Formats: sequence, C-alpha cells, structure tokens
Amino acid sequence: MTEITGIIEQLTPQKGNYTVLRIPSKTVASFPKKRSTRLQCTLENGLQFDCGLNHMGDGDYFVILSKRNLKSLRKEPGERITFEIIEHPLPLGVEIPKVLEVLLEQDTEAMDLWKRITDGRKRTIVFAIKRIKDIDKQIHTALKLVHESRTK
Repeated sequence: MTEITGIIEQLTPQKGNYTVLRIPSKTVASFPKKRSTRLQCTLENGLQFDCGLNHMGDGDYFVILSKRNLKSLRKEPGERITFEIIEHPLPLGVEIPKVLEVLLEQDTEAMDLWKRITDGRKRTIVFAIKRIKDIDKQIHTALKLVHESRTK
C-alpha cells in the first residue's frame, strides 16, 4: 500500500480535460508490471475505485478522478488530497462474470482466443457483458466479442 498526498489536478483540454490524481514515477517503478499495473485507489473519504495508470507526459503518471468521485470528496481541482493505491488483487483488475468463466471453461476455442488477447481487450469484454442483464444475451455477446478479438 502506498499513501500519497498531492493536489487534485485538472488536465488541459488538449490532454483530455480530466480531473486526476498524480502518481509519481518512482511509485509506478515499484510495481512488478510497472505502468501496466491495475490499481485500487482509496480516497481520504473511504471511497474506493479500480483504475489504471495513464502517462502524464513529464515522467509521472495519473489516475482519473471521476466527476462523481470528486463530488463525493467535496473538493475542487487545486485542493490537497491524501489517497492510497494498491496493486489490484485480481490479475485482470476486474472480476470476471461467472457466465464468462463458465463459457471459457466449456469452449476451448474461446479460451484459446481469450488467452491471446490483451488485458485491455479482456476488460472491454467484461464491461460489455456486465451491462447486459439477460444471461442468454451475455453468453451470445461474450462469444461474439471473444471471437471478434481474433481479427483485432
């Protein structure tokens, strides 16, 4: 666990206009996967969220602080904040839905494709499946997205 005290920053519109928390490069260098590390961030108000690292352009990194999380803090860009980051305990950085786990166990071709795609693409598939409530549609979408990844 790493505790960081810093300033809530607002990126310029050219860099996306995001509200961010700066992560020093030496902190990122201490992670086994370096900048590919998925994180869990806990804000000083106890709110926890999953995040990934983005390059600041000056050697440091940042995580995006959503408008909703910023509002819950009752703070504005330019104000001080203390937060903690840890390496996400799940290898992919998100929980894989049960329907996808079962599908990959039963469909060896889908599992072979799953193993070859990037973690970012895997997370995209997980998030797409989580938005769907109907299990049959989840299965159909999972198969479609995993097989489409073959061409990407």
